[in-house]
Amino acid sequence: MHFVNVVYVLIMRGLCLFLLSVITLSCSSIKQDSIDTSTVFDINGSPVSVEEFTYNLNKNIGNTEPAITKKEIDEYLDLYINFKLKVKEAELKGMDTTDSFLKEFNKYRDQLTESYLKDDSIIIKLVQEAYERMLYEINVSHIIIRIQNQNDPIDTLQAFEKIALIHDQLVSGADFKELAMAYSQDPSVKTNKGNLGYFTALQMVYPFETVAYNTPANHYSDPFKTRFGYHVLKVNDIRPARGKVQVAHIMLRFGNNSNASDSLAIKERIYKIYNSIKEGEDWDYLCKNFSEDSNTKNQGGMLQPFETGRVVPSFSEAAFNLKHPGDISEPVLTPYGWHIIKLVKKMPVKPYPEIKDELTEKVKRDSRSELTHTYLIRKLKKENNFRLDDEILINCLAMADSSLIAGKWTYDSTNALLQEYIFSIQDSNYSVSTLFKYIHSKQLKNNNIDPAVYMKQFINNYIDEQLIEYEKSHLAEKYYEYKMLVREYREGILLFDLMDQEVWNKAIIDTTGLEQYFNVNSENYTWGERLDAMIFRSEEIKDIDLARRYLAKLFYPVFEDTLYFSLADKEKIINSFEHEIDSLYQMVIQDSTYFLEVSCNYDVWDHLYSHIKSRSWLLEKFIYREVEGDTSGFTIVSNSKKWVEKEINGNSALTLLVESGLYEKGDNNIIDLVDWNPGTYDLSIENMEYLVLVNNVIPAQNKDLSEIRGQVISDYQNYLENMWIKDLRSKFTVSINDKALSKIYEEYKVN
Repeated sequence: MHFVNVVYVLIMRGLCLFLLSVITLSCSSIKQDSIDTSTVFDINGSPVSVEEFTYNLNKNIGNTEPAITKKEIDEYLDLYINFKLKVKEAELKGMDTTDSFLKEFNKYRDQLTESYLKDDSIIIKLVQEAYERMLYEINVSHIIIRIQNQNDPIDTLQAFEKIALIHDQLVSGADFKELAMAYSQDPSVKTNKGNLGYFTALQMVYPFETVAYNTPANHYSDPFKTRFGYHVLKVNDIRPARGKVQVAHIMLRFGNNSNASDSLAIKERIYKIYNSIKEGEDWDYLCKNFSEDSNTKNQGGMLQPFETGRVVPSFSEAAFNLKHPGDISEPVLTPYGWHIIKLVKKMPVKPYPEIKDELTEKVKRDSRSELTHTYLIRKLKKENNFRLDDEILINCLAMADSSLIAGKWTYDSTNALLQEYIFSIQDSNYSVSTLFKYIHSKQLKNNNIDPAVYMKQFINNYIDEQLIEYEKSHLAEKYYEYKMLVREYREGILLFDLMDQEVWNKAIIDTTGLEQYFNVNSENYTWGERLDAMIFRSEEIKDIDLARRYLAKLFYPVFEDTLYFSLADKEKIINSFEHEIDSLYQMVIQDSTYFLEVSCNYDVWDHLYSHIKSRSWLLEKFIYREVEGDTSGFTIVSNSKKWVEKEINGNSALTLLVESGLYEKGDNNIIDLVDWNPGTYDLSIENMEYLVLVNNVIPAQNKDLSEIRGQVISDYQNYLENMWIKDLRSKFTVSINDKALSKIYEEYKVN
């Protein structure tokens, strides 16, 4: 491991990476018997513990092989001192008290805190439980007694008493269907006699699902409560899950006012369609012309895959009873009309690893995810020795009256009850006074709840909030990694902002200083001897021969467009397009390799020649190619071989690859194999053919700042940082605890 540079990762503004450069300067040592060995060094009396230093050292070395050396520990210590010096400077400047810093730091600390409060094991258990239930489908009947007002204890008690009596009758042998028809307040009971059909996990509210899956087949549950009311249920059947099925259908709908004769007519029509299918009529044709499901008729009646419990039972059962793709059901009656169903495919329940991520997202959206908060509070109460004074609680509840549900509740600040403690968390006691202040600030008008119940909700919320706040404030004591991460966030943000001021941005905006640095260190920025070369590569020798023919050409078109003229009158060509021709000439004289190629008959050229002479243009910048006819063309061409690449890429097979550039020794293994003299060179390496054109050999020379500005800025930043660290070393006193350092050497078994 080499600690030439060490990277500190800060989760801020994305991931900000910054390098702490090594600079070795002497630090004053202190007497070994004057400081505790738990401190490895201090800066102006501010200690850095051995624990903190070795924690960060271990993070940087990882599980390295071979083991870390004494030299590497010393290098890292020097780096860490530099890091702490910068943090100290930032604190001295007050950067840790600015609004921008506090906003940034608190944001990331809160995010980290939330991650420590989450117990992923709860979600994992709920996901596993949901999957285990998904492997089975359960048929349930139920009776429900609704609670008129969930927040009214009297309504709740009355509903419970009714369901308890029904349960007693069931246990005594009464018929479930008869009791359901007589007492259940589920509107669907009139048609289903309490039977909800088959369902699987994540289709019912979680408490109902849990009771259903925990009740044996042909047994009744005890009365239980959901947000809909009190239930008692009977499990009629449990069977292996059938997964999902995808079908297409042809549908004839019932109208809004359909009568018995209408229903019979629809039935006759659906059977005619069914018989046509059996006789070989095309499904898609019949679906498009007769199906009354406007959403699917033009797609062959295709429906989305569904599982048991997601569609009406009669449709679902008919779909799942089909055996093979393409099988057709007899017409099926549902409350919406008549259907003919065609099986597309069946999809069994996926293995857990395949469905885990999808199922996790469903669980997080499901009501059962609320259990994570319940489990968290239960855990915090246990871990933090939560104690509630029941007597004080009763006295608090007695203070609730109708003014609370009106949102106008107040309390007597002289009441002795306010000085009592209603609960405690570890050694922290929470008074009734602070509780009542909380309730007074949170109360809202709510006429649909009993005042004592409303008061109890406030008390529970207050307890939950205080448990979470207590946990947040003690996370650093419970989790060492949390403590260190918070420190990293704080110091990392400070370091980033300070480095930006003193080094990074400074090096970019200080153009004068950058140029001076470059001029002083220009010997460090030189090109070695380079080749101006082109490399042609292909597996086929015929492609290389093609490249050779391209290279033999004298001129190459620079631009794709050619300026053409089709005028018989030679004078009109010059007069009408004088401006365009002048523009082309101005372009060619800007580059020594550019020429204007003129393709025309001799008469036009003769007239153009006179025009060239009259304008004192350089005749050598023109290339004349005689052609027959009245069409004239003007094209900018170049004698530079760099345009070969453009022409090959535009006209040749993709099997011929071309690259060009300036190469130093070691830049390209093919270039390194040829003579460093102008010319062409043929190579054959590992079934690949090469043609190398060396245009020129460029002697070693100094680099220009514009060529390597990025590299020079980086070097200048390092220079500024080194100078800055020297200043910090002079400004602050660094004291190393040699005794503590020796113990670190012993721990890592170095000499």
